Amino acid sequence: MVRNGLPYVRPTWSTSVRAPSILRPRLAAGAETRERVRGRWVTIEGGLYMDKRRVEVRVNDLVEQVVNNGRIEDDFVECKASMVSDHRKAARQIAALANSARGESAMWIAGLDENNHRVVKASDKDELANWWPAVERCFADLAPDMQVIQVHTRRGSVTVLHFETDRSPYLVTTEGLKGVDREVPWRVGNQTRTATRAQLLSVLIATTDVPDLELIDPVLTFDGTDELRFHATAYFSAAARVVLPAHRWSMSVCADEWPEREALPMKMTMHRHHRESYQRRDLEKVLTNPPPDSEVYESDDPYGVQVRRAGLIINGSDSVSLTAAGTMNENQRRHVADTPYFTANWVFPIDRSDRAVRLHHKFRWSQSRSRNSQWILDDRT
Repeated sequence: MVRNGLPYVRPTWSTSVRAPSILRPRLAAGAETRERVRGRWVTIEGGLYMDKRRVEVRVNDLVEQVVNNGRIEDDFVECKASMVSDHRKAARQIAALANSARGESAMWIAGLDENNHRVVKASDKDELANWWPAVERCFADLAPDMQVIQVHTRRGSVTVLHFETDRSPYLVTTEGLKGVDREVPWRVGNQTRTATRAQLLSVLIATTDVPDLELIDPVLTFDGTDELRFHATAYFSAAARVVLPAHRWSMSVCADEWPEREALPMKMTMHRHHRESYQRRDLEKVLTNPPPDSEVYESDDPYGVQVRRAGLIINGSDSVSLTAAGTMNENQRRHVADTPYFTANWVFPIDRSDRAVRLHHKFRWSQSRSRNSQWILDDRT
């Protein structure tokens, strides 16, 4: 169907939809249904809600990266200078991208020419309104849920086709060559191939629910030394038990002003929140007679997040303190004080799974009460 001149896929609603948290105590026992928060989408019993602000921030950063002679390094994002006119070929490419994403969100950015590093004229609404139904007919049984977002950047406007892939595998019809009428495509690098048995099995096995991560009061700071520091409260919203091994965590920070946009790796540390009684202690007494950890930090919640040397054991929704630091090289340090914006990426792979908790944010310079430079979450994008 078409809504506001753009192709729109209507979600399939259940008769039972979970109410917002402030209304849940009013519901009768057994009336609630399962809710998941997964990356940029919130899935409520079959209905899909996309956080378009996060998508727009991500697309703006990707456009800047390409225009500044870079390339897209995300396996689940493709740039298209123009829409693929061959509908069957387009369906095969989308199915391959959606199958290899294995439940993660994926997208096409139309109007971004990665080879020539520029923004070109994006497809208009009428063209997409006719194009997507024709592509959808080339899928066998089911196509990925898709929404279209027009994103305006300072380099020009691009059209984003955002795909939800949690109902893979996706099949496309063929022209019956050699007696084959259906295919499961798979994306390998920049090529589209037929899925192997191992790749099909990776789609069909049970997938792990990915917790949602929200950073509360995140701040980047620079005190004039070689180190860039970060601190925040990390809130994990989880519906199932997962383990995040510490040796697989990664965080990186990058600025446009840094030569060749060289990313700075940051070493992260997680710990429980400080006890209120410890925060009120006299600093001199703490330094001369350090208390044991049991008096410094809150005790682990068996139904929340447990902090271990090996990583995080997430049994339910909870928050922990997150700090990080990275040592800059000479070129990075020379430009850090003049940097108006930073972009940061976090990846927390899940144990015994090929999925991960991923986060991407942009930070802007902010006036600090101290002599240190600081950057806070850019909530104006």
